[in-house]
Parts: sequence; C-alpha cells; structure tokens
Amino acid sequence: MNFRNNGVKPTGLRSRIGVLALTGCCILPAPYARAGEPGALLLQVEDCAGPWRSQTNIPGYLGTGFKTSNAAGVAETAMRGKVTVPRAGCYAVWARGYEGGGSDRSFFVSVNALDLRPTHISREAQGFSWQRAGEVELTPGEAEVVIHDHGDSFEVADAVLLTDDLQYDPARAEQARRVLPDGAAENRRLVDTLIAQTVNEAEAGHARWAQAMERRETWEPARQELQRRFQATVGLEPLPARTPLNARILGETPRDGYKVQRLLFESRPGFVVTANVYVPLPADRETRAPVAARFPAVLCPPGHWQFAKAQEQVQARCIGLAKLGFLALSYDPFGQGERNVEGNGHQEYFRTVLAGRNNMSYMLWDTMRALDYLLTRDDVDPDRIACTGASGGGLNTLYVAALDERLKVAIPVVYTTSFREFLGTRLDHCPCSHLPGLAGYADMGDLAALIAPRPLLLLAAQQDPMFTVRGAQEALAEALPAYRAYGCEEHVQLREFSCGHDYNQPMREALYGFVRKHLNGEGDGAPTAEPALTLEPVDSPALRCFDAGHVPSTAATVRSLARQDALALREQLPPAEGADRAALRKVLAWPTGALPTAMAEPVSGGTRPGVPEKILLRAADGVALPGLLLPAGPEAPTAVCLDENGAQNALDTAPTAALRGAGWNVVALDLRGWGETRGREHLLATDSLLWGRPLVTQRALDLLAAVTHLRTRGDLAQPMVLLAKGPSAGMVSLVASALGGGFAAVAVDGLPESLLDLFDSGVPAGCAVWNLLTAADVPHLKALSRCPVRVPFGPVRDLVAWARQAAEAQR
Repeated sequence: MNFRNNGVKPTGLRSRIGVLALTGCCILPAPYARAGEPGALLLQVEDCAGPWRSQTNIPGYLGTGFKTSNAAGVAETAMRGKVTVPRAGCYAVWARGYEGGGSDRSFFVSVNALDLRPTHISREAQGFSWQRAGEVELTPGEAEVVIHDHGDSFEVADAVLLTDDLQYDPARAEQARRVLPDGAAENRRLVDTLIAQTVNEAEAGHARWAQAMERRETWEPARQELQRRFQATVGLEPLPARTPLNARILGETPRDGYKVQRLLFESRPGFVVTANVYVPLPADRETRAPVAARFPAVLCPPGHWQFAKAQEQVQARCIGLAKLGFLALSYDPFGQGERNVEGNGHQEYFRTVLAGRNNMSYMLWDTMRALDYLLTRDDVDPDRIACTGASGGGLNTLYVAALDERLKVAIPVVYTTSFREFLGTRLDHCPCSHLPGLAGYADMGDLAALIAPRPLLLLAAQQDPMFTVRGAQEALAEALPAYRAYGCEEHVQLREFSCGHDYNQPMREALYGFVRKHLNGEGDGAPTAEPALTLEPVDSPALRCFDAGHVPSTAATVRSLARQDALALREQLPPAEGADRAALRKVLAWPTGALPTAMAEPVSGGTRPGVPEKILLRAADGVALPGLLLPAGPEAPTAVCLDENGAQNALDTAPTAALRGAGWNVVALDLRGWGETRGREHLLATDSLLWGRPLVTQRALDLLAAVTHLRTRGDLAQPMVLLAKGPSAGMVSLVASALGGGFAAVAVDGLPESLLDLFDSGVPAGCAVWNLLTAADVPHLKALSRCPVRVPFGPVRDLVAWARQAAEAQR
C-alpha cells in the first residue's frame, strides 16, 4: 500500500476556505474560520456511513462522539463520506483521533482512492489530537473520503478536516481559543471537590447513626429508620410482589462428593435467572462430610467476573462448600454469564434511575428471590443460610444482609469500605456501587451495622487498588459500636490477606471455618482446609442452562422492566400545565435560599476585533467555568450558547454563525465537566448521584451563577436568550429556566419530547436524575420554564427570527 506523505509546501496563494460538504447532511459554517485566520470545514466521523460503532466514553472528542472499528487486528470495514469540493487546488487533509494506551490505534484517510499516510501511530501518547495526513489535488465536484483501519487495536477516529491553505494548523487554532492553561488540572480539581463534598456528607450522616449506636435502646429505633431509608434508596420500597418463581431444575451432573443442578427461576415475571445449585452427596471419599436431611446453605452471588457463575473463583467456593456439607447456590447477575444480553448491561443504571430504580433494585431482588427458592427446598435448613461474594458479589452480600434478616451469616469479600476510601481511589467504578443519595445520610459501615447482631466476616486484600484494607478497617470501626450495643462484639471480624482483588483459596478457607462455626456450631472459626477441587470448563454443559449460552430474546431485561416503571410513573404525572415546581426541586435536591454566585478571574492575553474574548468564572465551590464571548455591542441582543461538547463547539454551529451574522452578542460557556474541563463524565455522574445532587442540578446552578455575573457587565444586553445543543445541555437549560428563570427564551436541540425516548438511544450519564419521572417529564420542564421554549431548534433562519422576537418582547 502506498501512502502519499507530503510535508507543508510554501504557497503564495492567499488564504481560502476549503469547503467540505457531507452528502445528505446540513453544511455547517467553517468551524475554525476566525477573522484574520484561514478557515476550513469539519467532517464529523459520526456522520459518515459504515459499520464502525459510535461511542462517547473517551473525553476530548469534537461533535457528538467518535467512531471505533471495534475489531481485533485490522478491520476490513471502513467509514465513507461524500464531499463537495468548490474549487480546484491542493488541499491539506487533517485527521483527528485518539492514540496511546499502549496500543496501535492508527488509521488512514483516502480521498478519491488516494491513500494518505497513517496517523495516530504512537502507543505512548494519550488523548485526542489533530495530525496531518498529507495533501491531495482536487478538482471541483464530488469527492469520496474514506477512513480505513490500520493498527491492530481499536481505532478511534473523530474528524477529518480539509483546507486549501497549506499553512493552516487546526490544533493551533484550537489552542488559541483555550481559556484554561491546564484543563486536565481543573478537571482533577473538579473531581476532588465532588469527592470532598460527598465524603463530608457521608461522614456527617455516620456521626448521627454512631451516636444512636452507643446504646441498644437508642440503636433499635434508629436501626429501623436507617433500614427503611436504605430500602427506599435501593429502589425496593415497597418490596416488589413475590410473583411465582416458576423454578425448574433442568438437569443435574454428579461429581465426586456433590452434584451440580442447572436451575432456572424468574425473580420477576419473565426476568429469567440462570443458576447452579451444588448439593452435597454421600461417600465423599476425601472429607467424609456427613450428609444431613437438611443442609445449611450458602448463597454465592458472583462479582463482576467475566464468566459469572462459571468463574473459577465462584465454582471453587461452591464446590468446596458442597464437599464440606453445605448446599451452595450461585446465579448469573444480569448483564453477566448467560444473562449478558442487550438491555441487561450495567450501564442500564442511567435509564433505571429516572424511574427511582438502580442496578441493585434488580440484583438484590434476584438474591432475595434466590433465597425464596432455597426456602422451597426440602433439603435446606431455613435457619442456617449464609451469603458470600466478592467485589460486586460482596456488595450484593453486604446490602442484602442489611435488608433481609433471613440470612443468618454474611461474608462480603473485597468490597466493604468507607466512602472516603472508595471515592478516594478516583476510579470509574461500576454504577452498581452508586446508590442515589446514600452518601447523603450514611457511610458504608452504617449498613454493616444493620447486620448486627448476626455474624459478619469482612475479607480484604492488601494489594487491592479498588477496595482498600484501610477502607475495610474504617467500615469495621463504624459498625463495631452496633455489635457492642448487642453485647456480641466477637460476631464481627475483619481478616486481611496478602493478595489482590480476588476470592482465593486462603480467603475461601476463612469462609469455610466461619460458616462451620456460625451455621453448624463446629470449630472455633479458624480457617478450614479446602478439599481437593476439580473445576468445570467455563462453557461446560454441566453449568449452562441454555444451549445457546444466553437467555431467550423473549426474556424480560432490566431495560424493559425499567421502561415499564417509567411508563407507569409518566402516566401518573399531572398534565404539563399542572407541573409541580416543588416536586421538581425535591428530586433535583435544589438548594433553598439564595442561589450561589460566580466570581470572575483575570485571563491572560488581550482581545482583538473579531476574536473571542476569553472569560473565566469560578463557581462558589471553586470549579472553573471558562467561556468565550463574541461581542457585537451593548445594544445588540445577547445569546448564551451551551454545547455539552464544549464552548468551542458551541461557537462552531450554524445557529451561532447566523446569530453573529444578525448582529448578536454570543457567549459560549463550559459548565463543570464540559469542554476544557471535560473528562470523567461517568465518575462525575455516578459520584454526584451517590452524593444526592445530580450533575443536572450542579450544572444548572453553574449556568445561573455565570449568567448572573454576565448581567453585571455593561456591554451585554438583557435579558438573554439561551440556546442549548444536546440532551444534557437541554436538560440543564430547562431546569435552570424552570427553577431560576431570567431568560428571554430558551431553545433546545437534541432533547426528545419525552425522557422515555432516551430509553432506546441511551440516557446520557449527565441526564440521570433519581426519581425524575415522579416529578416531571420534558413537557413539564418546558411548562415550568418562565419564558418561551423552542424544542428543537428547527430551521436556522426561523430560530433566529424567533429568538429576536422573544428578546425584543422582554426588553
């Protein structure tokens, strides 16, 4: 394969704009055209045709996302677009993509079948960047642009830019408009601020429960209150109906000292759970474990292991327990093992929270229904049932034991921690761990205290980077007073192991000794040696409930169940004109009293005519809110533009160009976690929900604080028109208008008519608000706004005329 690899050629031609038009799409104004600078148009890769997958999980992209080949090795597929070249000439071709992370993510662009050089080859670099692919001679008319895979890892392509000014550098143009000297540092400051706020709330909540734990007579009523609040937080208040389990043993396979049964049951109607039951058999030649008429039983929910119930660590403890005389049940959590199907992923969390649910609403109920199933068996002793799991299975164990007292013993492994340590890792944890609002009233040790006086064994790993030993120690210290109040301090223990995030043999042996003591009354709780084990292959027919390896396509999913809940809530909402502002304030955790303000900071560098003025504001909590202003004069109307992809993107849209052409002042703002402070959206969203103040609320407050400051300037006409692009920006704008007001009009593009429409495309993390549909849907947000609202933008000319009419009506 030959690649054209040209350097920059000197040219005497004056700067011209290389116009690029994607067939079938609207033509946007030159996104990098500035007064005194060359211009070019941007081709967003997400607008190209082809099978590469659109994604948004890596921060720093332009537009609405990027595309990845999602192929191991070099993909045969490509992304294609048609462009219209306005005039003949030599065009520089720039590619924007992501590189690094130790992998070769390179790709190459071809124009009219001419292959340009591969870009984004570095394995060491980290992030999105513009790289020059080469040059191509073009004649007027239609040309084909194709993006090809080149590296052996997952390629990440973001945009292609053509310009006939060979000296033009889009990366330099981007840098010239940056307000912050170090956006990454500001993002870290934002994360640190959020963690501190969340930890402070959790520790203040713990202090209240700790005071009640000092005496049994004060702890008992406090315990009931905490348990009630926690049950509501996991979305199980009231508990769902105990519908028929429709349990079926599909078959069983005898092994040495035990047999494995393949079990199906439905925790909710149609919500199929695939499980294995390990039942002790007589004549275990190794341990000679006695076989009783009724066995003590241990529920073993897996963690976020790849193979779920078939995972090595899960099989090992189930076999070990069975060979020691315990019946063990393990099942596939939704989104894992045989339940890893569309609509069952753990990212469904962002859909579920809109209806007052979360991942644990389904996972804990699966475990409770598995317990219901065990109680139907005549070979299980109902008074001797324990639960244990590692990582996500430890989460499951801790939380279900806090709520369901039918469990007599709990052994959560490599999970229990303090929120200070949990959040302090600064990792993007699975949203399973982020129960909305939990940190607003309790720490994790308080939930462990709910298990008292039942025996509780915490197992922690000294080399675990996610759930630290220190966090387990802090959680133990929080729970210990409750055990003292019952006079059974010896019933709670923490044991530490020299290993990483695991449930290894020494840990399992600690489990065996603990359940032998507390379920069977045998031994002193010291570790019990593990019997010899022979594991099944992860795809063994002895473990699989379905030949296809997954539940039927007709089975209910988390998405379908959450949609049912969302539909039911929407039907209970009043008509939009009867929307309840107080209810909206409650679900958003909107502050009472005066709203916070923003303070301006000086920005280095002067201003030039036609070049955006840089603005830097600080929210009350110190978070940076950079912005760009294109002034037109103090008498000109003012538009505030939001784009969740950043203020630079907000200036590069057709509506913004039209407003500028019509003589408007245009201000583009980056709210927290957008644009220059973009990054860690998943962490920001999930940690905010754990705290109890969603990102929508924080960003709406940022917007109102920034606009309040802008109103103090003498060069911007009032009131302002607000334009927002994207679902998250749209939500923020409607909330700010509904609960703060002060805008002449609000126009939103990219937000559907109902939040339920996002169930198909996916709910952005920044849109997730716990229980929002108990208070409002999009029509209610529009009705509560204190000004005219337009959704969507519609034709640009009509939008500008509508905005001018609204502004003039308010002046």
